[in-house]
Amino acid sequence: MLIFKDLVKILDIVLENYTPGVVKRLGVDYPVLKEINPRIILGSISGFGQNGLYAQKTAFGIVAQAMSGFMSLTGHPDSPPTKAGTSLGDVNA
Repeated sequence: MLIFKDLVKILDIVLENYTPGVVKRLGVDYPVLKEINPRIILGSISGFGQNGLYAQKTAFGIVAQAMSGFMSLTGHPDSPPTKAGTSLGDVNA
């Protein structure tokens, strides 16, 4: 984490995609980053949001495809839902 904290000194933006609470456990949540660099902007992207019923659930691209219904658009007629060829959720986030 020492290298990361050194980088924060010169960064404008940090983006993270952990399950809510992980950055705090790692000791790099917004209050810590702001102490290092008062101008820092922290963006948090999580599969199910920062709070709510599913917030603590881990999400991957395939989970997002299934939960959103996207998998029902792929595959063959009369076959089970099929994941898209690429991990759209991970790439687009």
